[in-house]
Amino acid sequence: MDQLKAMRAFGCVADLGSFAAAARSLDLAPSVVTRLVADLERQLGARLLTRTTRKVALTQIGQRYRDRADRIIRDVDAAALGEHTMLIALSRMPRTLVMSKSGSATVDAVPGHVLLRSQNAELSLAGALAGTGIAALPSFAVHADVHAGRLQCVLSEWRMFDVQVFACLPSRKQVPAVVRAVLDFLRAEFSGARHDPWLPVDTPVLLQDLRIAA
Repeated sequence: MDQLKAMRAFGCVADLGSFAAAARSLDLAPSVVTRLVADLERQLGARLLTRTTRKVALTQIGQRYRDRADRIIRDVDAAALGEHTMLIALSRMPRTLVMSKSGSATVDAVPGHVLLRSQNAELSLAGALAGTGIAALPSFAVHADVHAGRLQCVLSEWRMFDVQVFACLPSRKQVPAVVRAVLDFLRAEFSGARHDPWLPVDTPVLLQDLRIAA
């Protein structure tokens, strides 16, 4: 299911109060709009709309989800990743960028104009610093420029992929105290933290648990 397309269809039906009117507005067949909304309800396990022969109205759950869906659509549209030039640190550009947010659904964002495709993160960083576009880079690579005001975080509550970090030791036996101290520090700083230590404290982000092989 195209989650973002289903959200748009659901919102349009809620606005116009009719599946047929929404289908005309979206230039889709009525059966397609009905299926998109039904798939969305099936995925969520909840009824979002009440249907009668005369009108369609939001349920209480539907109203709450509508508010959340509107925020997601606004975020994705703002990054559609046509209004902005993108700097992609990948050798092959995916058709869509899969973006997720804590407590929200995963959505697919279609990139707009892509100026640079490269496996070199430093090249993407240089392009961002030169003001040529938006780059997806790890926070530890940009923290100095963010703190200095040379770069600005956008969509910091969203992520496009997960990165797992492993701390590996030659042996678990007789681990030196200094190494244990480093492992304890890493666990304390990164295991389930709600804030990225490389970014300003008022920047909400998503972090994955650090897995320590020790």
